[in-house]
Amino acid sequence: MEEDADSSTTAKQKLKPESADTSGWSQSTQPPPLRTNQRRYTIVHPLFMSFYSKSFYRDVAFNWKNYAFLYLLFLLALCSVVNSVKIHYTISDFLTNHAPGFINQFPVVTFSNGKASTDQDKSYFVKDPISGEDIIIIDTTGQIGSLESTTAVMLLTETNLIIKKSNRETQVFSLSEIEDFRLDQEVVYSWLRIVQKWLAVIFFPFLVLGSYVYRLIQVLIYGAIGMLFANILKVDTDYQSLISISIMAITPVVILDTFMGNPGISTEFWWFVCFLIAMGFLFFGIRANSNPTAP
Repeated sequence: MEEDADSSTTAKQKLKPESADTSGWSQSTQPPPLRTNQRRYTIVHPLFMSFYSKSFYRDVAFNWKNYAFLYLLFLLALCSVVNSVKIHYTISDFLTNHAPGFINQFPVVTFSNGKASTDQDKSYFVKDPISGEDIIIIDTTGQIGSLESTTAVMLLTETNLIIKKSNRETQVFSLSEIEDFRLDQEVVYSWLRIVQKWLAVIFFPFLVLGSYVYRLIQVLIYGAIGMLFANILKVDTDYQSLISISIMAITPVVILDTFMGNPGISTEFWWFVCFLIAMGFLFFGIRANSNPTAP
């Protein structure tokens, strides 16, 4: 009898670890909770996963929050580098193909004691090499005193520089502060070379800042639109998560606009096309969160 009791006790002890192991195995096979507060993807992944991945949009909704704003800055800085390179090559193309026909029309202008003079006592009309319209008028004789009835946007007289800001507004700059200076074609070329070399570098931080402010306002509005989509799809999410999804939804648009640009349609229609694309990805991203337990 004692042996039977001992055997029964031993059998029960052996069963306990097996039961514990079975329970542990059962828990390990359960899918991990998605709300881990740990991002599954890096700052580089949205550049391509925003185009197609449902799991990525779920991770963004749950775990990106404020990190999405840092990603937006990264995206716009990257695109601003591309746009700065485009600016550089645009200026280079102008210097090579268009500037000579424009600058070769400039006379030599001498500034002395706040007055301008040319080597010949006549009016000079600098024209657009393509359209033939007047762009700049240089007249130190006093015959032309305003930009009225001309297509020119700039007029240099003996004492003033007049610039047309719009069809109704012009701005006048006095030459009284300019003492001794000689303006010729070589000087104009040297100025353009400086612009070619440094404009893209100087313009870069303004590109980043301006585009970041614009896109921030845009995603705040898209987040509000996302609330409507979430109600339609019956997705339980908050506004901050919708903003994060909106940032990812505009990523394809920003990339397409930067690397491909307007395909030859009107600017207004291109903006509308970009809006529709962003709305499509926003809807896709919110719908991906309709099943938060999916991998």
